[in-house]
Amino acid sequence: MSNPKLKESKNVTETMWRTALQCVVDSVDGKRNYFEQSNFVKNKFDTLFGGVWCCIVSKIGGICANSDKGYILIDYNDSLFVIFKCRD
Repeated sequence: MSNPKLKESKNVTETMWRTALQCVVDSVDGKRNYFEQSNFVKNKFDTLFGGVWCCIVSKIGGICANSDKGYILIDYNDSLFVIFKCRD
């Protein structure tokens, strides 16, 4: 497996995007499907950073995301992980 690549982040701390990289690897290594991967990452972020977070996992494609509350885009294993804060 390749290493996860941080494609973009906005309004998040270094701790948050580093945690996201590790969560993405952990979710894929657990051989989960896309729903289970996104739920794993979402629940980790809800617990660790508070508020309500969302995570979308899809095959690599185009996406335009922007959240003033913070977002992270990660490319890993031909999948794109979009992690963003929905509300405080």
